[in-house]
Amino acid sequence: METMQKIKILLVAAVPPAERGEAALLQQKLTAEPCGRCFEVVALRAVKVDNVIEAVKNLRPDIVHFCGECTAKGDFVFADDDGTTSDWCSKSSLLKKMAQAVDEIRLVYFNGAVKDSELAATQGKIAVLIGMQQRGETEISKKFVVPFYMALGFGNPVGFAFAKVWQALPEGERKLVLRFRNDIDPDKYCLRSSGAPITQTAALN
Repeated sequence: METMQKIKILLVAAVPPAERGEAALLQQKLTAEPCGRCFEVVALRAVKVDNVIEAVKNLRPDIVHFCGECTAKGDFVFADDDGTTSDWCSKSSLLKKMAQAVDEIRLVYFNGAVKDSELAATQGKIAVLIGMQQRGETEISKKFVVPFYMALGFGNPVGFAFAKVWQALPEGERKLVLRFRNDIDPDKYCLRSSGAPITQTAALN
């Protein structure tokens, strides 16, 4: 029987992971059935930018998901295990550094404001960038990410999956934004081809 290729997701915990935090939630949900057949999840506890770049270069993930909030100035902060800041980098610089390490990253997720200019600065190396409209929203992010990734794992296009889960959020929590490379049609761009499109959105908890 043919085995479909899994989506490889690099789960970057830039701050000490909480027991019920986003990193733990994703690790639990995406490695359990039926998602375990769709995803290869690699967890990384990163305390500096170089940890991320090395992992991206060596693992060549389809998705890089950052757990941790961005500052109001757009910086992504890394902290050691006692919570002390150990490194920081602007999202723009971090995206450029990742783009220089590999030929392509298919999707990057930040819990923070993301701009078209940040995506454009990667010179086409990053296909899709997802984040928030203005600032990090941890609880909204936790509600969104699991059903969104599940939809991608079942073979749905990025645009379709984003729209379905975004619409299922309460109106006041629809703060996520989807940005994509100019040559991509998000309603046709799939990270995995197997499985039938979902007809209803997975539960948001």
